[in-house]
Amino acid sequence: MTAIIDIKTLYESNYLQWLEETIKCLKNRQLADVDYENLIEELEDLAKNEKRRVRSLLEQIIRHLLLYQYWDLEMLIIRLRKLLVFGTK
Repeated sequence: MTAIIDIKTLYESNYLQWLEETIKCLKNRQLADVDYENLIEELEDLAKNEKRRVRSLLEQIIRHLLLYQYWDLEMLIIRLRKLLVFGTK
């Protein structure tokens, strides 16, 4: 039981050591010693961050596609103007 208290204390005082100890417990299948409360919180935060990252990347892709579409339209207009004015490509 003291291992659980130590790991929970580590979470607040030394996050890196808490992470290393948690990984060691999981690898060694010492499930009774795992700080589940904080581990679940960390996994939930990780999932939220990943969702935000994906959303941000999708927004950036959409912005770039819209800019490309606008740029492509502008280039077409420029070519048409040249064709109308000069009669060349």
